Amino acid sequence: MMQVEKEGIAYKNRVFIGNLHTKYREKDVRLVIKDYGFHPDDVKVIRDVNGCSKGYGFVDLLTVEEANKLLENETLKDRNGRLLVIKPAYRTIRQEVLRLRSSECDDIHTIEGTEVWPLSESKN
Repeated sequence: MMQVEKEGIAYKNRVFIGNLHTKYREKDVRLVIKDYGFHPDDVKVIRDVNGCSKGYGFVDLLTVEEANKLLENETLKDRNGRLLVIKPAYRTIRQEVLRLRSSECDDIHTIEGTEVWPLSESKN
């Protein structure tokens, strides 16, 4: 299997959590993370337009060290024994560009060697 390099900027204390049961809410994910001795600061379960879980979400932990320790845990299971997928969370380059453009700064920013133009500028 070919490994694909993730493009984007890794969050330092946020992790992706996948293979969630579709009935899981934020409080359910929080309890699972706490069961393993971690201290979630914030939990976000991604939902579709109907409000149903898409089966994945993100967990913000209090420290970078705790996030790294959670990423090392390859056998994290929910309370029903379902194996969960834990990976680093990434902000895409597009998200970072939009974040920078939404600021009221007129400077040109550089992200990983790529110039990002302010919203008022045109590259034409």
